[in-house]
Amino acid sequence: MKGKNILYWLRSVMVIAVKDIKVYYMTPSMIMFGFLIPFFLFFSFTVGRHLSIQSSIVRLISMTVFFTSSSAGQVILPMERRMKTLDRILATPVPLSALIIGKSFVGLFFGFTVSILPVIFALLFFKLTVSGIGLLLIGIFLSSWVFSMMGVFFSSFPVQKPGSVMMPSTLLRWPLLFISGIFIPLTAMSPLLRGVSYISPLTYTVDILNLSVTGSSIQSLFINFGVLIILNVIFYIFAVKLFIRGKVLGY
Repeated sequence: MKGKNILYWLRSVMVIAVKDIKVYYMTPSMIMFGFLIPFFLFFSFTVGRHLSIQSSIVRLISMTVFFTSSSAGQVILPMERRMKTLDRILATPVPLSALIIGKSFVGLFFGFTVSILPVIFALLFFKLTVSGIGLLLIGIFLSSWVFSMMGVFFSSFPVQKPGSVMMPSTLLRWPLLFISGIFIPLTAMSPLLRGVSYISPLTYTVDILNLSVTGSSIQSLFINFGVLIILNVIFYIFAVKLFIRGKVLGY
């Protein structure tokens, strides 16, 4: 019976994820926040700075995985609340944990897929050299999941409009972006600002990607992966609590 429960849970996760990927992959909010903003930021802050292809690709991947992964959940859940489709899902015997994990897989899929495209392009046409391709893929995968879960956490607040989630999350994401070491290397920061940079989960993603592409990093791989895994669990726990709180309030 326990094995059947696990299979049912896994099937519920995949059904929810596949359904959302098919329905929401071309919504305007996803296109704007998930695809256009990372590329506009990349070109704005790299053109004319004569950066190496390795440094440029790390910046591009970091911004892409950050914005694309965290945007999916913020679009899907408020829209489903407004259209009452979320109520129908919750009325079925689908565990809440499967619902949240399934929603996070959507951002994971978009973030990972979109982020590896510039890597493939750079490998084929710009002769990009990568120190550890396996580490790069694992770093993108884990980071996509963490930022996707962060987006699900924000969208777990009981609101019915994507804009009600996008506004506060965007106000948080911009500071996290600028203190992460993407535009100013950690080694060039003052001690105070460098200490503040460790608040941003993106800091650990950038360090992993730097190690996988250039072969150098600021801190140990164990710390980088450990912090991202812990943050993923924290975002999941708070998302569950907010979902339960929303149901109590009638959302």
